[in-house]
Amino acid sequence: MIQNRVVVMASPGFSKKTGYHMRVMRDVALLSELHMDVRLVVLNGMFSYHENGMKLSIVQMARLWRSSSFIWCENIGSTFVARLLAIILGIKSKRLVLVMHGSLTELAHDKLGFMKYILYKGLLRHCFSNYHCVLCVSEYMKNSFTHEDPKSKLLFSPNLPSEEYIRHSNLAKSFSKNDLRKELKIETSKTIILYSGNTQPWQKIDLLADLMEVDAATENRFHFVILTNEIIKFSQLLSSRSIAYDGFTLRSVGNLEVPRYLRASDFLYCLRDDNEINKFSCPTKAVEYLYSGSPMLVSAGLGDFADIVTISKCGGVIDIEALETPRQIYDRVVNVIDNFSLTSNQQFSAYMEILLQGDYSREYAINVTKEALR
Repeated sequence: MIQNRVVVMASPGFSKKTGYHMRVMRDVALLSELHMDVRLVVLNGMFSYHENGMKLSIVQMARLWRSSSFIWCENIGSTFVARLLAIILGIKSKRLVLVMHGSLTELAHDKLGFMKYILYKGLLRHCFSNYHCVLCVSEYMKNSFTHEDPKSKLLFSPNLPSEEYIRHSNLAKSFSKNDLRKELKIETSKTIILYSGNTQPWQKIDLLADLMEVDAATENRFHFVILTNEIIKFSQLLSSRSIAYDGFTLRSVGNLEVPRYLRASDFLYCLRDDNEINKFSCPTKAVEYLYSGSPMLVSAGLGDFADIVTISKCGGVIDIEALETPRQIYDRVVNVIDNFSLTSNQQFSAYMEILLQGDYSREYAINVTKEALR
């Protein structure tokens, strides 16, 4: 056995280059920085494993497992395969770490998913009792799991942007907020609301379009900036609504260009449904918003981030479940913006400095990774 070897097991979703991919690569980077010999194995099925694009046989996988001191499972799906492999290979002495990326409740929506939910729920309880530790991406998740099993070793480990992204985010703070406004030819009287992301249903894209439509039909006080890799899908959505072309900017930019847009915006849109899935989550996009220092519009169901915005008194928390129509939600957004002040922004900036030097800092991530291996 190689004393400092860690096998990181990633689920098939790794290949989609989403926030899950970013988190796995961040963990690999941190483990490598701690001088661990990291072997990243991507699962493509129950008995299909790939490392650096090369397929591994079950014999090669067995050798890799036996030579490692830690098995680092990125989410419950890879944990299921890890547990199965341990039984088949007769390996009992490995220390296993689970990084829990979100809630299991999204699996309970159909018959097949419900069976998987029951299976994974039982497996999660097994992890609480038998795994070296479980990393939770949100405090809300950690507190919930602590209530289920107070004796388990649970660590708060939020998702963070890459080190390169953080560097560009810090650089963006030196730019004038008005430079981008001039570049995009946005009137100085308009408040800029920015959304960065794609068209997944949980991003509440239809609600964003509703708010744009209400604004176009009433006060016309906002300019919406949308940064996305799905230009065609967004164009189709917006063209089906009564929204003036000059009321929004639709762009696709590189990830390292995003901080400049976030910094130049007046408010950042991050509304989600109020459910366990979103309360347990830690959207990397929301953390990127934090790093920008611009105020946010978040939904009450967004777990840790609703608490952060409430404590910092910057931006506002929108309880979309309590508001019945897009017009009511729009009025709440207007109310938040009208009641926002420079004092709030200064308080928010001071709070962010504390936060980004603490739980959402790279140093904290390194220390949590060390603790997970201890």
